[in-house]
Amino acid sequence: MTTQISFDHPIQVYKSQYTHGLKLALVPKEGAGVEIIENGTIEPIIESIISNIVQKGFFCLDLGTNYGHLAISMAFSAGEFGEVHAYEANPLIHEYAKLSAWLNGLESHSLYFYNFAISDVSGKEILFDGGASTYVGKVLTNDDIEYYTYGAINLFTAIKSIFAYFGVISYQSYTMSVDDIMSNHANKTLNFLRADIEGSECRMLQGAVKSIPQFPDIIIFMEWEPTSIKKLSTEQDISFCVQFLKNEDFKLLQLDVNYADLDLKLTNETLKLIDIEHLLNKGDKGEYILLRDLNVVDSILSICSNCRDHDVLSFDNNTNIQDSFGFSSFNLSQEITFTETGDL
Repeated sequence: MTTQISFDHPIQVYKSQYTHGLKLALVPKEGAGVEIIENGTIEPIIESIISNIVQKGFFCLDLGTNYGHLAISMAFSAGEFGEVHAYEANPLIHEYAKLSAWLNGLESHSLYFYNFAISDVSGKEILFDGGASTYVGKVLTNDDIEYYTYGAINLFTAIKSIFAYFGVISYQSYTMSVDDIMSNHANKTLNFLRADIEGSECRMLQGAVKSIPQFPDIIIFMEWEPTSIKKLSTEQDISFCVQFLKNEDFKLLQLDVNYADLDLKLTNETLKLIDIEHLLNKGDKGEYILLRDLNVVDSILSICSNCRDHDVLSFDNNTNIQDSFGFSSFNLSQEITFTETGDL
């Protein structure tokens, strides 16, 4: 299917000098955009780990793909015979991710983008807060909606006016579960799953209880933020997820690192094997690798964040993009071919 990607304002493109030398379409004053501008990437050690874990021919899910930079790195690592399926709830950021994939010459790779949120079941309509200056979409809980509705009623105004007053930019998204995703790819082996979905990780696992046991070699790279997760899942749900992972014989590795460190080399001190019940504890968010085979750890420990050769790609001469040292601004309005889905 041919899809038209177009924006009614200039797009800022930043060419990273890191890892795969990606070109990314950004909102420059927004948090992730600022981080890319300053460091050349978002959380370089995570990009290094993921680029190293994903092998040629891997089938990957990138849940909460954001600007798509990690999905694009996965696609380069998985190669022409691999597949990367990337899900993003925010419709605008979803468009930026597709644009970035095209900018990096991946329209012929098996890289697919879907504008869905990830949850325990498919087809639910979820309301998000996109924020005034952030790429992170937070699910508006029932308590949030009741609070804003109560304020709207008392002030005799529309709920959208209340949202605007509090800096809430709301958008709706339909959900997909991992089990339903994989049912659409019944002949595929799920090798790698990455999830950074702002508190919906427990719901994601509940919606993957059929799929995960089918793939003994699956590696899961997951953010786990207890505060956010407890807003969307009950204590019972969280206990179920932890017990499920334990029953499936997963080992838990915690990244105890500065994710923005461009020169970090992983060691046994920075990649810790911990009890899986650690996920039940209160605390700050963290990044975790879940895997059944600890032999994989040796290859992960060999990573340093900027030890890869740069592979900076050049702009396509057929486009109207003006290459420059840092940013290029342009108005984009042309057809870009991607395999898309818009149906549940």
